[in-house]
Amino acid sequence: GAAVSIDSADYVKGKDTLECAGCPALGMKTEWSAETGSLLLTSADGQEKSLEKFTEALNKVTFATTSAAGNPRGITWNYGQGVYDARTGHYYRYYSSNTVCQTTG
Repeated sequence: GAAVSIDSADYVKGKDTLECAGCPALGMKTEWSAETGSLLLTSADGQEKSLEKFTEALNKVTFATTSAAGNPRGITWNYGQGVYDARTGHYYRYYSSNTVCQTTG
């Protein structure tokens, strides 16, 4: 997989978005997280895709905003499962709420 994220210090929730209109034609599905400002790219058919194919998909990602502020945004591209946060210097992996289990013990 691959991920594109708007740096958390710059991200304007509800105003900024990342999209990849060309990803389905490359066999990629996308999942936008408005909560984190991240766009995850994965194989649509479950088959492993090459680094070249993910690079092609990442090159088709676009940024849009409805914010009138005009502040610059930091955008980070990552291959693999982690999403880099420049503010903390850490990588994070986000899970959809339907795939996370909470246990007590």
